[in-house]
Amino acid sequence: TTAPAAAGLRPGFALVFVPSRWASDLEAVARRLEEAMHWADAPLIAVLSDGDLLSLGTAFVPESEKPPVPFFLGEREFEEAGAAGYRLQEELIDNMARNAYTEYYQKHGKTNGTVVACREMLRRGPDDVGSALIFMDPASSAALPRQVLGLLDSCFPNAVKAGAIAAASADAPGQSLVLGGAHGGLRRGGAL
Repeated sequence: TTAPAAAGLRPGFALVFVPSRWASDLEAVARRLEEAMHWADAPLIAVLSDGDLLSLGTAFVPESEKPPVPFFLGEREFEEAGAAGYRLQEELIDNMARNAYTEYYQKHGKTNGTVVACREMLRRGPDDVGSALIFMDPASSAALPRQVLGLLDSCFPNAVKAGAIAAASADAPGQSLVLGGAHGGLRRGGAL
């Protein structure tokens, strides 16, 4: 039994800052670290940095708490949340004709469908998130940071949010953010 497991803790997430000189190998570096750490079920996020050192930090969470949820928000994800929100709004309008106090309002309160769709995508309610750490791809649109923060502020109004823009590499453009795990990989043009 490891010390964290004995203390009732499990891996929460790992964050690694990778020097920009390794930009072309960013995804491979993340995968090798993930394998070496046996970091199977918790998210690993690799961010390109202008520093000279590879820096790795880990966080453990109590077994009783929900684990952190890594996610990527790019143009496609905003479109998906908007479309799901539109469908929810249409259902709401249909239900309003039948019952003014719908299940929607009982469950979500008065909010728009995109916010509800985003919460459902992340499997978190408005009070389930205490903090969010955001990394922006330097190739994302200038408006995206404002859009991401606006959506997260609407979804999780009490959560503390902090973020930074990942470094860019002229040698490996578009290789600034990697999300580890089975469905991970390079992420471009958005926020992680």
